[in-house]
Amino acid sequence: MKIFHIAYFGTKGIVTGLVESVMNLVKHQIELGNDVKIFIPFKHPLADDQTVIFIKSFTFMAKILKNEHPDIVIFDGMYDKYQIRVSYFLKILKIPYVIVFHGGASEDNAKKHWLKKKVANLFFFIRFVHWAQKVVYLSEDEKCKSIFKKANSNDCIIPNGVNIPHRIEMKPSIGRLRILYLSRLDWYGKGLDVLCDAMKLLYDAGYHSKVEFIFCGKKESEKCEQLFQFDDMSIYKGYVAGEEKEKAFRDCDIFILPSRSEGMPIAVLEALSYGKPCIVTPETNMATLIKDNRCGWVIRLSPKDIFGVIINVLNTYNSNREVLYSQCLKAAKMFDWREVAKKSIIEYKKVINSNGKG
Repeated sequence: MKIFHIAYFGTKGIVTGLVESVMNLVKHQIELGNDVKIFIPFKHPLADDQTVIFIKSFTFMAKILKNEHPDIVIFDGMYDKYQIRVSYFLKILKIPYVIVFHGGASEDNAKKHWLKKKVANLFFFIRFVHWAQKVVYLSEDEKCKSIFKKANSNDCIIPNGVNIPHRIEMKPSIGRLRILYLSRLDWYGKGLDVLCDAMKLLYDAGYHSKVEFIFCGKKESEKCEQLFQFDDMSIYKGYVAGEEKEKAFRDCDIFILPSRSEGMPIAVLEALSYGKPCIVTPETNMATLIKDNRCGWVIRLSPKDIFGVIINVLNTYNSNREVLYSQCLKAAKMFDWREVAKKSIIEYKKVINSNGKG
């Protein structure tokens, strides 16, 4: 099967959750014997002209589509104006396309730049979604919160995945509870404003000697400096990848992600794959997974809730760590990238067959 992904990898050249998701999925789709390429509309260090190809112009993309005529095109992400023009051309060529929202269809996401998105939806994106042969959600929670359910009801669930580490050891406790945040330091979107207030409650209550917050990721606002005003209770390690990222997961006790909006955050799956229980908000779309598998805590996005859960963890974590550790690993194994890739190919084949190409 010849598959083209068209993905927005951003303009800053960093490896975001969407980049990791698409790259890992494509890697395993290729291992299954498919001919797969990723096309990106902006330059990125990952572009290699073989698997990841920079789209120099629409003419360049149109020529490739016309000459190679893929069996299916996958749009990863939403609200890139480039998608509209390409979708019209695909309709002319009778090439089916699928949209994977990656959190871009949620009610929470629609609130950001709401007027701009409302106009764009009305004139362009509702039609773009309606014309898709299928839309893909990462979870049932994401589907429930979608603003495009009426535009296209032919949907399916294909979750994000995780590469399970070969060797996982449970780190001994060193006294302080080490809480890791590893994602973009988006002050509002990731709920860091509320987390900062919770940290102040912990600090003022005298818990600064018992808990340590480690922040890894690229700062998106000067407001994030407020996270590091609590003496040695919080540490900033910057953007991490590769072995540094692996070490960050191995060395922490707990992972936290208090986001206001997510698709299906890979960082949570990665934390679970290292046996680390997670503190998440329902808006991460991971609450059901965490609750059902008893591998963490679900919080409302409020300073008092975060404060209360962390106090509870401080009092109970050491006595429950082995159970939590095994529950986390068990949950992560359900999302092995190889199985996710197999499911994606099955769904793509359904689209191709219904389009008369099977």
